[in-house]
Amino acid sequence: MLDSIWSLFQQSSMNADDTASAGSGGLQGQVDTLILANQAMWEILAGRLDVSEGELVKKMNEIDLRDGKLDGKITKQAVNAINCPDCGHKIAKKRANCYWCGTKLQGESLFVK
Repeated sequence: MLDSIWSLFQQSSMNADDTASAGSGGLQGQVDTLILANQAMWEILAGRLDVSEGELVKKMNEIDLRDGKLDGKITKQAVNAINCPDCGHKIAKKRANCYWCGTKLQGESLFVK
């Protein structure tokens, strides 16, 4: 399973190389750092919380599908939207309550920009 994740990162890395080839190459360094940070976080979580690779891939696919496309990309719309835990409607993460049913939501994530 990690092979498929690694392949995804490699493809992203190759695309970044193509994009950065006209520039200073700083983008490749950022991609490499993100890959390293993600691997470290995965190993810590897997070790401490007994999380399986299957669970990781399932969550990756769930996040990927938030924009309606399983394409290995995350969009700003997908990051900023969640499904209401009560009624299932898509709502903005920054809302305190669901627009549709009024359910109180947990609040903002540290990863939302």
